[in-house]
Amino acid sequence: MTQVAAPELAELELFRGVTAERLETVAPCAWRERHEAGRLLLRQGDEAASLHLLCSGSVSLELVVPGRAPLVLETLGPGELVGASWLLPPARVHFDVRAREAVESLRFDTGCLQRAMEADPGLGYLFCRRFMAVVVRRLQAARVQLMDLYGHPELFDPQRGRGR
Repeated sequence: MTQVAAPELAELELFRGVTAERLETVAPCAWRERHEAGRLLLRQGDEAASLHLLCSGSVSLELVVPGRAPLVLETLGPGELVGASWLLPPARVHFDVRAREAVESLRFDTGCLQRAMEADPGLGYLFCRRFMAVVVRRLQAARVQLMDLYGHPELFDPQRGRGR
């Protein structure tokens, strides 16, 4: 893991328009990480202690259902955030996040981010708005996936609760 500097954050869409002073507050919360294909970045049910901003590669969001193969809900790539569930109690990870190929990400310590946001409510408001945009995009993607699934009932076996 390599610590991330404020000027690096300034180049990212997530931090567009954030002042240099605020970036200096957030930078100590971030590290650059590499993940091999197949590795879990986040595990369903674990404490949501980190947030990842994908820099390269792709990950799958997987729903784990005991006794069944993981259900891939979405595939995400560079520029996407994973792990936004830390914002609300009980702060647990809702899906497995698995590297589909080699992935580089910025990993943010969510405790550090939370302290920065509480110390600077303006920063907290800005990030909450940006994280909410991620949540809305994910809900829209889930809606499209459900419309596709139920638009093709022959692909869905309700007795087994998953696609054929």
